[in-house]
Amino acid sequence: MTVQRGQVGSLPLSVWLRERLRPVKWLSVRPPNTMITPNGHAAHISADTDLIEKFLAKYERPNTIRIYRYFLRLFFGKGVVNIQEARAITTDYVNKKIEEAEKVFAPSTVEGLVTTASLFFDWLCAIDIVRKNPANKHLIRKRRRENRAQRKIFALSKEEAQRLLDATFTGPNRCNTEKRNHAIVLTLINCLLRRSEISAVDVEHIRRLHGHWVLDLPETKGGINQFVKIPVHVVDTIQDMRAYYGIESGPLWRAMTGPTLGTRLSSRQINYVIWRAAKRAGLPPGISIHTLRHTGCTLALEAGATLHQVQIHARHKSINTTLRYIHQRDKLNNSAADFIGI
Repeated sequence: MTVQRGQVGSLPLSVWLRERLRPVKWLSVRPPNTMITPNGHAAHISADTDLIEKFLAKYERPNTIRIYRYFLRLFFGKGVVNIQEARAITTDYVNKKIEEAEKVFAPSTVEGLVTTASLFFDWLCAIDIVRKNPANKHLIRKRRRENRAQRKIFALSKEEAQRLLDATFTGPNRCNTEKRNHAIVLTLINCLLRRSEISAVDVEHIRRLHGHWVLDLPETKGGINQFVKIPVHVVDTIQDMRAYYGIESGPLWRAMTGPTLGTRLSSRQINYVIWRAAKRAGLPPGISIHTLRHTGCTLALEAGATLHQVQIHARHKSINTTLRYIHQRDKLNNSAADFIGI
């Protein structure tokens, strides 16, 4: 056979090249027990997989996981959700949940519930489990908004804070817990720590930096490792406590009695320490870790610290958060109520 120029065998060159370059169609093999999603993609998630735990596996920080798990269980009314149950959620269901939550919870809690649900369904959309997010802000109804500037800030006066500190030395189990309890309250007032931050403190988190004592905070609200300055007298109190209890490493705040002896105190247990001391001091009920954070901010401003200094020490993302302390004080100190006179 005579092969002409521009041919390969009996085929024209253009036809031969087209056939050679045609994409190969590989056999699509799906792993066993996987779920074909609405868009035709394999999500490698079985029909009975717990989607809540699968979603939480994306996150590393224990506090973030704890909060998201709480809100998702509140949203679904159960702790385990599979693909079929997730796909059954509609915008009407979301609106009903918002309405129910508004009757029980503060606006900030409702906002957390909706935000977490929206993040969860955004993730399901991304892996092709659902086609649209039923909690999308453009679909759900408007919620009651909280005026953060008008939110009541409960803080202790300097005299009340001192009474609280003194009350840590008068407990029934004085020989076991008084030094620990005193150090906890003193640290909270001076370092302005949040719930997750105080409970996560280890001995190793206290260190020297540029001639100052600082406390590393691996469990912060924004999920970013930070540090705060610790006054020398607070460090001295902590070191005295460590020497008394023989704490060399690991959790700084520990259980001193019972079957949990030596284990890390949770934020709930620390709140209970504060509550008992407040009760002995004759202070109003409801004093908590966050109350002492507010107290430290307020006392610093009243003693002459600038807004910027307090913002940095409290790690407020916005100066407007710090301004709330000034607004509340000015609202009460310069009120028209003082001029009515009847």
